[in-house]
This record gives sequence, structure tokens and C-alpha cells, in this order.
Amino acid sequence: MASLGIFHWNKNNKSGLDASIASFRKFHPDIPYFVSVDGGSVDQYDICKKHNAIYLQNVSTLGYPSQHWGYNKFQIYEFMKRIMMAAIAMGTTHFMFCEDDVICLDKIEFDESWEIASYDTRYVDGVFVGHNAFSYIHDEIQDEIRRVSGVKPNHPYYGAGAGTIMNTATFIENFYKYMNFLSVNFDKFHAIQHQFGWNDYFLQMLFFVAGKPYSINPRLHNIHPEDPNTDLNAIKEKGFYIAHNYKNFYEGRQ
Repeated sequence: MASLGIFHWNKNNKSGLDASIASFRKFHPDIPYFVSVDGGSVDQYDICKKHNAIYLQNVSTLGYPSQHWGYNKFQIYEFMKRIMMAAIAMGTTHFMFCEDDVICLDKIEFDESWEIASYDTRYVDGVFVGHNAFSYIHDEIQDEIRRVSGVKPNHPYYGAGAGTIMNTATFIENFYKYMNFLSVNFDKFHAIQHQFGWNDYFLQMLFFVAGKPYSINPRLHNIHPEDPNTDLNAIKEKGFYIAHNYKNFYEGRQ
């Protein structure tokens, strides 16, 4: 039977963390919820205890990815290790990747056959453009993925941002294979395509290296550009159960 856990990474921002977890607990009061707090951040134990969430205070400090290059190889290793720990601890068939600007609007339903399911970045500001050159995975990277996995990526666009649902067993079983792939290829590919340092890119790559398909989850909504006047009820009425990039609950924004 399919089950869902939540992996939530946080750095400071108590009010954003509190509001995000509270929105999930409204519809999913009992699912495993794992909060991984970056090193050097404020103590979030009280928030996690309040919402019955697993709390991990990391020692090392990653910070936020740089605007252009994202994370380097060693930062990605650490980031993925934190997710790996959560995946093992929660013990669910699937888990969702979350951040402080994710608000749950309704009960999360998902296809248990999904390996990784997230946004379709061929849509730009709600308009289908067919081909999005910015989110297109470079052909040389696709060729190497096909060489190591035996499978060409079925959806050659990255888009695995906050709200992404992933298959736990696939993530765990292919974790070290992917770490080796990064060790051999990351520096070269990062130079070719700087977006490889962003989590919505490198998370998706694990599943492609594993030879697994990417699915579109039509019930995720990314608010772009970020708009403090966004009506969450209007988003919910359109059938979305996740709103991403909603920062009204951030420190100093209430």
C-alpha cells in the first residue's frame, strides 16, 4: 500500500516553517514529517515538537544555493545525504520534497507507480511553449545518462522543485550509483549547464541515472513570479493541492 512522507529542509525562518508544516498537518495529521535544519540555523525543536515532526539539526552549513551556479559537488553530496537519512527514517513508499514556501491546500493524492513526479517546465507563466530552452537538459548530459542507465530520459526538461514526489526505494537503492555519477561527471556537466547545481535539476538526475521515468504532477502550482497578493483559495479551486513560492508567512512578512 502506498504511503507518503515529507522531507522539509529549512534554514532559520521559524514562521515560514511553522506555517508550512501546519498546512500539511491540516490534511495529513499523522504522516511522517522529517525536518532537516541547516547548520548554523536557529533551533527549530519547538516547531517540530508542536507538529509531531522528526527534527534533525545538521552540523555542517550549506546555506542557500548561489543565484547562478547553485551548489557545488560537495554541497550536493551533503544535501542528498540529508534526504537519504530522511528517506530511511520515514519508511514510506514515497516522499515529497518541501521548503518553507510550500503550502498544502488539500489532501495529497498520488499515483503509486510514480518514480519522480513534478512540474512541467514547458509551461512558462501558465503558457505552454512546447520547448523551454532554459530547462532543457543538455544533449551531452542526456547522452551520458543513456550510457550509464541504458535509458534515454523520457522528459528532457528539469523541474523537480519543491512539491516533487519521489519513490523512496528507488532513491535509496540508487543513491550511491548517483554519487559515483556525480563524482565522475559533475564538474564537467556543471560547466556545460550551470543549473545542474540547483536542487530541481540534480534531484531529477538521480532518477534518470537509475533509468526511471519522470512524470508530470498536474496538481502542483508554482507561483511565478512570487506575488504577496496570491489567493490560495483560488489556486485550490483550480484543483491544485500544492502551492509553491508562497512567502507570505516568512519572517517579517506577516
